[in-house]
Amino acid sequence: MKFLSLLTTTLALGFGIGAARADSGTFTNSAGISIQDTAAPTAASPYPSTINVSGLSGIISKVTVKYTGLTHGYPSDIDMMLVAPDGTRAVIFSDAGGKFPVSNLTVTLDDGAASSLPNDSAIASGSYRPTNYSTGDTFPAPAPSTPAAVLLSTFNGLNPSGVWSLYVVDDSISDSGSIGSWSLTITTAQPIQPGQLVISEFRLRGTNGANDEFVEVHNATDSALTVQGVDGSSGYALAASDGVARFVIPNGTVIPARGHFLGVNSGGYSLASHPAGNGTTATGDATWTTDIPDNAGLALFRTSVAANFTLANRLDAVGSTSEANTLYKEGTGYGALSSFAIDSSFYRELLATGAVRDSGNNSKDFVFVDTNGTSAGAGQRLGAPGPENLSSPGRLLTGPPLLRQLVDPGAAFNAAPNRSRDFTSDPANNGIFGSIQFSRKFVNATGGNLTRLRFRVIDLNTFPSPSNVADLRPRSSSNSTVTLSAGGSVTIGGTTLEQPPSQPNGGGFNSTFTAGTVTLASPLANGASINLRFLFGIQQTGSFRIALLPETLPLASSGIWVISGQTDSAAVEVETVPLSSILSVTRAAPNANLTYQCALGIPFQLQSSTDLSTWTDLGSTIAGSGQTENYTHSNGGILGKRFYRLQQVP
Repeated sequence: MKFLSLLTTTLALGFGIGAARADSGTFTNSAGISIQDTAAPTAASPYPSTINVSGLSGIISKVTVKYTGLTHGYPSDIDMMLVAPDGTRAVIFSDAGGKFPVSNLTVTLDDGAASSLPNDSAIASGSYRPTNYSTGDTFPAPAPSTPAAVLLSTFNGLNPSGVWSLYVVDDSISDSGSIGSWSLTITTAQPIQPGQLVISEFRLRGTNGANDEFVEVHNATDSALTVQGVDGSSGYALAASDGVARFVIPNGTVIPARGHFLGVNSGGYSLASHPAGNGTTATGDATWTTDIPDNAGLALFRTSVAANFTLANRLDAVGSTSEANTLYKEGTGYGALSSFAIDSSFYRELLATGAVRDSGNNSKDFVFVDTNGTSAGAGQRLGAPGPENLSSPGRLLTGPPLLRQLVDPGAAFNAAPNRSRDFTSDPANNGIFGSIQFSRKFVNATGGNLTRLRFRVIDLNTFPSPSNVADLRPRSSSNSTVTLSAGGSVTIGGTTLEQPPSQPNGGGFNSTFTAGTVTLASPLANGASINLRFLFGIQQTGSFRIALLPETLPLASSGIWVISGQTDSAAVEVETVPLSSILSVTRAAPNANLTYQCALGIPFQLQSSTDLSTWTDLGSTIAGSGQTENYTHSNGGILGKRFYRLQQVP
């Protein structure tokens, strides 16, 4: 057991990048519009009617238009075109309502409305989708030429500031009308910023040749991000250094918190059956067919317009040392690769917190791995590509956790069955010197069912290893039944090394173990637990370090599980437990108010004592969230001298 005594510190709050701040405003022109009828078409007066928008930050995420006092003897004669300050335009009301007169209506046009304006029946006051029943309407000068666009989402991604113009015409003779006032309601959002959406894994060649390519984009925040081109374009482009977009993440795409979007070359991508979410595989969310040259640079832009592929619009970039265009790489770039047809990838390394490393230098941020541990010019590590798409499991840095405990709390963490060593040589399974396994219990404390559970290898001593350093090979294992120190027995579930790609040398960096019994059909219920074993073949004995990162669906927070030691000496083994502490204690009679922080994924009990000898539990077991928490000890402020501590629960 581990406990931490009272600590009083200055509380410092760190804010991660989250959801973008939104602004909203309604802007009205109440001067009225006279819809005249002297020719076909006849411009209304004034023409245009204008509204000046100011004071909103960010880019447009939604526009609605509202008309009050809408009156006309033959509504189908009315055509309206809305023009943004930059000239973007849409015919949002045209030839609707037939011959049925309307008087003093209030009509709102909203892309999210349930229905369009009626075609040949009376319009009533209410909310409708923008509607154009007759394309090719004529709007006299000074109106711009008629566009094909109808929806108000045409304006999404634009700067809202400036003069908006409403051009209204009557396109037939005999009837007239008016509009009492009109208004715009505009909602904006701050565009996604560099560091929030990054390139997290890629390869430009694989076992299937030059077109065996993929690029994975990662949401590096704990909030969902919605894609919206900053210039009104169709989305975010992933371009190569030839300036040509290979795929576009469309506007409106929601990339989940800590989630991924995957683009693949459909002419050669060979990892489409790599496991992803609940019954899904790592197929591309978007595709391309034009090969990206080996060692070329890649960049993700907040626009799909090639002319706007600029540093100001760049979210992230990665390129090799041979890439000359600095727009398509950060820092010195990664080491240029020889053109081997191997199952490899570059992936972005993780920090100790579990967040991706983004130092601004590709050579420091990306790790090269392949299933043979090849020296191809960018470092040498045994590992595997692990492409992830929108359906893939992941992990949050904050929130309801997946807890890690010992399978046998009565035994030491480095003793059987929590840790077992088999000295039987097994060369066929990459275990010349036998194997070592680690078993733990995982408790679902998220508040809901978990339908997917796997563990990514983010650190490992493996091939190539220097003398006296272990060479460990992750491998699949089967269920086993063990006897507990307190009596009785439990089953420890095996885990499977996920393939493809084929990993004949065992797993390595970026490989994943899956708990195959946790599925959509048989979820891990809230409060339930599962015992799992993680098996490693030993090709060379010596000191080792292993770090596994749990990934789940739905996403949960969990600490990185780090174990270091020596293959043949359990006595020197260490399991890293993140810092937990009581940050402050204040008296507010009759109570004592405590502020504390419990390590993510580790269960603790808050305890009180008057003599530092006898300790009393306060409340129930704490599911460590890694966040600052508060507890009020009733009457704790009037009970004399009082000590508090956090004690780890086995």
